[in-house]
Amino acid sequence: MLPFFKKSSYRIFATNLALCVGLFVLFGVGFCSMAQAHVRLPSVFSDRMVLQRHQPVPVWGWAHPGERVTVKMGLQSVHTIANSRGRWRVTLAPFRGGASYTLTVSGHRRIVLRDVVVGEVWLCSGQSNMQWPLRMTYKGAAAIAKSNNTMLRLMRVPVSRTRGPQGQWRGTWQYAQPVSTRYFSAACYHAGLRLQKKLGVPVGLLQSGVGGTRVEAWTPLVALKANPRLRWVLQGFQRPSFNSPSVLFNSMIAPLVPFAVRGVFWYQGESNLAWAEQYQTAFSTMIRAWRRQWKQKKLPFVFVQIAPFRYGGMAPDRYNKLCEAQVAVWKNVPNTAMVSTHDIGDLRDIHPRNKSEVGRRLFLAAMNRVYNDKKAVFSGPIYQSMTRKGKRLLLRFSHTHGGLVIRGKQLKHMQVAGPNRVFVPAKARIVGASLEVWSPKVPRPVAARLAWRDDAIHNLFNGAGFPASTFRTDRW
Repeated sequence: MLPFFKKSSYRIFATNLALCVGLFVLFGVGFCSMAQAHVRLPSVFSDRMVLQRHQPVPVWGWAHPGERVTVKMGLQSVHTIANSRGRWRVTLAPFRGGASYTLTVSGHRRIVLRDVVVGEVWLCSGQSNMQWPLRMTYKGAAAIAKSNNTMLRLMRVPVSRTRGPQGQWRGTWQYAQPVSTRYFSAACYHAGLRLQKKLGVPVGLLQSGVGGTRVEAWTPLVALKANPRLRWVLQGFQRPSFNSPSVLFNSMIAPLVPFAVRGVFWYQGESNLAWAEQYQTAFSTMIRAWRRQWKQKKLPFVFVQIAPFRYGGMAPDRYNKLCEAQVAVWKNVPNTAMVSTHDIGDLRDIHPRNKSEVGRRLFLAAMNRVYNDKKAVFSGPIYQSMTRKGKRLLLRFSHTHGGLVIRGKQLKHMQVAGPNRVFVPAKARIVGASLEVWSPKVPRPVAARLAWRDDAIHNLFNGAGFPASTFRTDRW
């Protein structure tokens, strides 16, 4: 007790102090709650952002239930009322592009976003090869030094995981400049830079990737539950991790929906090698689920076929089966495209450093499939069919732009097998648009395989300089 207070005075002081604190807490919490309820936007909306041209532009956020929200941009002004949960959403009519805009959102308070431009927006996702930063790549320092470009804008989604869909995170759009590009996805940056230069419009890149992650972690839970072939992945994840089903979709993709995007660049697969046979189903399921989330049945997906690497600890053909599954996705899921990296991998490094070439191939695929530039070649030969011609097999391919090419004196890592299913090295030669293969040791060949192990790097290309995808003609 303070020496100059009487006991009764102290009691009155203490009572009044407690009352004041109580009133402060009561009204303070109330005021904080009211402040939190004022109109807000998700982090994907910020100064310097890029909005997708030629598409309706959804704008959404939170406010006090019943609060009137007005969104203005250019000559457009639309309003709505926040629902009982404090959520609201409006849709602006498509913009063609052009000058910089100011986006204003008004409710009980006013949000003003400046230097908003309209152009092309791409979402870049996957595991570590998509996340791999520009500063750790071949000639990365030179690329960073000349990366100043206000027409190319970047946003990185913070790495996190949640069991349920998340609505918010911290982030902001940035101009492409050394301070932002050095830590940005190298493959995504190089693809986006080429798009910006080719199209001559602003390009926005959203990076959302996490190293060492499986495709199931990026897939909405409802989609996994709906597919009987994938329900097994829902078991055995009592302790949450970055590979728990749906956790990365919840925390790093759901908050972006329904932000308008032109398409998705995807680079993933290494972490699914042990379940390669299920990858076609899993990846196809993820693509269709994202399209449902965005309500775009034809949302383009351009993805990278992973490169050879000495994985060890598992069957050497797991890599090939994963690549096989990726080819099957491309063939069977509409509005997708695949680029191969077979010739630019590193058997000693699971993270090949030539991400500039990866980005170039993603760019070419996007130009061909999304922007309808049919002169843009992006794929190497893809096995199509086989016929037997005496003691030889005749293999046919698609995507043989400029014809088949064997770089070197003979084709490496080609094998054939007879009815006994024993594969032996084979010889090969190009006959017109086909590849003829044979072996003196196999008088009656029935199957062929090219580079069918994780450390086999072949030398079969097309005339445009792109490598063939590893393949097998059998299903043994």
